[in-house]
Amino acid sequence: MLKCPQCCAEVEVGAKFCAECGTPIPQTKECPKCHTQLKPTAKFCAECGYSFAGLASTGGGASGVQMGSKNLISGDVVGHQESFKVSGNATIVKNVDESRKMVQCHVCGRNMTIDESFGCPICHEKTCANCYDREYGSCVKCHEIKVKENDVVYKEALVRMCADGVIGLAERRELIALQKKLGITTEKAMALEKTVKADMRGVDVGLTSFEGFTIRKAASKLYEDGDAKAAVEMLQNIYDAHPLEEKVISLYVEALGAYDGNKAKTAISRIQVDLPALYLTTIDIALRSGDMNLAEERLLTAENIWPDSVLLKCRRVCFLHKMYSVTGDVNFLAEAGNAVVDLGEPQNKLERSWVFLVQNLISKSLGDSVPDITEDICTENDLFYPIASGKLLA
Repeated sequence: MLKCPQCCAEVEVGAKFCAECGTPIPQTKECPKCHTQLKPTAKFCAECGYSFAGLASTGGGASGVQMGSKNLISGDVVGHQESFKVSGNATIVKNVDESRKMVQCHVCGRNMTIDESFGCPICHEKTCANCYDREYGSCVKCHEIKVKENDVVYKEALVRMCADGVIGLAERRELIALQKKLGITTEKAMALEKTVKADMRGVDVGLTSFEGFTIRKAASKLYEDGDAKAAVEMLQNIYDAHPLEEKVISLYVEALGAYDGNKAKTAISRIQVDLPALYLTTIDIALRSGDMNLAEERLLTAENIWPDSVLLKCRRVCFLHKMYSVTGDVNFLAEAGNAVVDLGEPQNKLERSWVFLVQNLISKSLGDSVPDITEDICTENDLFYPIASGKLLA
């Protein structure tokens, strides 16, 4: 027979409610040692042999037993009862409160009382509040192990998909789905991909100080002066010497796209790595040529990989405005207006210039009175004039 945890009346095995007070009767109880779920009448744990002889019958592992003013959970045993027979039929019941019992955090070794501890559901060890990850519901040690295991799974998928040197669109979608399933951030996924590709093709030896200076000078030529041709000429030798350096690839492709779209598309098709600049340049070229299908395809793929990119959001506005220009459908203009509101906060001069450009573009199309963008306005607002004015994209 079981006893009701509320009124202590005897309850038939299998009953779901107490016949005396109507309290729900738990159908299982949990072993406090190994957390195995057992029948409420079990005297020993079938998994680890733990004895329930010293515990008051609670009818289940998740129910409380009344011990003074405390309602104690048998899953985290913080108390027990001891019964002593005396003369006649009298019985003395001694309640022992173990809530102040000291235990040690298995991660950092900190001593704490048992009611201050957390039980990790993976390793079943006691953990202090600082070493328990509430977001993932486990101790930090188990979480770190899980993260490393997930990284290995993702890297194995990358190795498989990079075997032919190019990650196709279907493979990219599969990677994005796996990334979300494993809980890997976009930044972490890109870092893992960069590592895998570097391991498969060899690591770049790095840039010299003079090459770094030349890159900065080429960026100035492109963004400050709008001279894409000069930027390409300055970057060509560095690009040939460092085909794996992301900074070089990004700036070279962007400059080449502004100078010669066809050459840029050829160069991009030979680059076996995913970088935002490759998608951004392809989108710009497609919008200039009116290839709206290609522009939208590249946009959708890039937005899945870098959903928070301000530069990509600006390209989305440009795409919607171009669709409005091509079709005359004001719904595209309205959608572009909504997209402008959701651009996010620009983090650098390049992003500020793009945000300024698309905001003025949409304002003009909506009939708002906005001044023409001049070099003085760009200087006052710390913007790149060739970009903010749209001259570099024409």
